[in-house]
Amino acid sequence: MPQPHPSLALVLDVDEAYATKETRLEVGRCYSYVGSTVVRSHARADGEQPSNRAELHVKLGNRRYLKSSDEGADELWDDVIERWLFNQFGTVANNMRIYNRRQREIGGIELDFDYLDVVLENGELVVRVRLDSTSGVPADVSAVISKVRSALNAGIFGDGVRRVIIPSDIDYRRQVAEAQTPSEQDPGTEAESLPAQDENLARGEAPAQAEEPFTESDDLVDTSEQDALAELEAQMEAKFALPDPDFEIDYRIWGVVLPDGTTREFDSASLSPRNEG
Repeated sequence: MPQPHPSLALVLDVDEAYATKETRLEVGRCYSYVGSTVVRSHARADGEQPSNRAELHVKLGNRRYLKSSDEGADELWDDVIERWLFNQFGTVANNMRIYNRRQREIGGIELDFDYLDVVLENGELVVRVRLDSTSGVPADVSAVISKVRSALNAGIFGDGVRRVIIPSDIDYRRQVAEAQTPSEQDPGTEAESLPAQDENLARGEAPAQAEEPFTESDDLVDTSEQDALAELEAQMEAKFALPDPDFEIDYRIWGVVLPDGTTREFDSASLSPRNEG
């Protein structure tokens, strides 16, 4: 029996200053192959920096895939949903970066996103995934989503939990602070890296002369064509290269939003609350 195939509904919730007609047209052009994409805007509070977030809605008709108590839900998740999320994370994040590269080329408005909300079963569970500085997320974070689902079904979070933030906001701020702290160089590293010939000079010995291989004189070899080709290749690589993130996000510590609105941190390695007991 063929497996059902989920469909994607993508919502880009952007700062109202960015939600121009041109932006909506560009999103329509650049995101058309990803899936159904809608641009939504929100007002910015006084004193706040502009922020954007995206919502990835997992659509699978009337099929239930979140709660293990529903018949066939575990098989559907293991065989279909997790693999589908893996592919979608790679596709959506890559498209966000390509979109911004195009905007830089044409002088348009770039859209950097802080979060990707993975909306499961029409909001029965929302997993808020922090995106890196390039609006990217590793595809294998799909396995983290699966672990969140398993913890929810095991009752580890308690009753009434419908939102989980990975990593927690507190832990993400800690990671940013650590990434911005310059690492201290080992004092012995510089001394160990001194070339051996310096030791020879200290003993009054002449440095060893390396034998240079014979090469043809530049006057005898015309390298203009090779140089031009190398320069063209470098220009093409620079044009189509995607940016690297400032640092890799660690998704181990989760922020579980309780029914009363408070957030409790969980360590996913031990599946237990932090700083308790």
